[in-house]
Amino acid sequence: MSRCSTSDYLAQDKESHFERRWTRRTFQPSAETLGSNTRGEANTYDNAYHHMLEIRSAQPKGLVHGHVGFFPMQAFKYFWVARGLAVANDIRSKPPPVMCEIGFGTGMSSAILLTATSSRETTKVGSPYYLFDCGSCDGDAKNESLEYLSGVFPGRIRRLDGLSEETIPKFSKDYPNIKCDFVSIDGSHNYPAVLNDIKAASKIAHAEQTVLLFDDYQNVNVKKSVDEAVEQKVIAIEEIFTADYHLDLTMSSIREQTVYKKLFVKAAFL
Repeated sequence: MSRCSTSDYLAQDKESHFERRWTRRTFQPSAETLGSNTRGEANTYDNAYHHMLEIRSAQPKGLVHGHVGFFPMQAFKYFWVARGLAVANDIRSKPPPVMCEIGFGTGMSSAILLTATSSRETTKVGSPYYLFDCGSCDGDAKNESLEYLSGVFPGRIRRLDGLSEETIPKFSKDYPNIKCDFVSIDGSHNYPAVLNDIKAASKIAHAEQTVLLFDDYQNVNVKKSVDEAVEQKVIAIEEIFTADYHLDLTMSSIREQTVYKKLFVKAAFL
């Protein structure tokens, strides 16, 4: 599959996209997919979108699973927040930022964040990525996505399989010197599970330095958890974003063009 710009994809007929995206395929990493100087920089948003399309096309027909790719604004924001961290570290001659994600879903945010923190030359080089996720949850779509991403970003992803309430404290104990520069919390959307994830993640993060992103702040349980974490002075909210643009029908499980309001949050640990 050749890389096209995001605008090229969106300009094509939505029905043809709807049919094409359900096609299952076996992923075979190639020099083109991994990024090379002949294909331009490996860490561009267009390449992130390319990987998101590959993941989307491998998902089972009829799957309805929300993710950040539904909303172009949110996908762009995730990409540029992560890219900014990577560039800042490069300017300071520091190693790539350590990326951590709680909850994998179908892997769209992982594709964005891994691409954004790749080197210019290849996706094989870049930030280490620690994924705290329940491998037995959500079925085949998750496993196929992880297989794809592991091929595109070889050696960079470490999956801590199990419930985050167990795996994060164990990771903190086993690897006290590893701290996340970026944390995305998008696992359980129940209360107090989200609050527990926030508190657990604070143990593997830098105070006042680690960037923290929350998805689905419009969800009552997520909002309650985040707000309580603020009240308990575990985190401080820096920005609240509203993603209320039209859905990207290429990425969305919904065929009709719909305006849907979604909130996501940028915060910091205290």
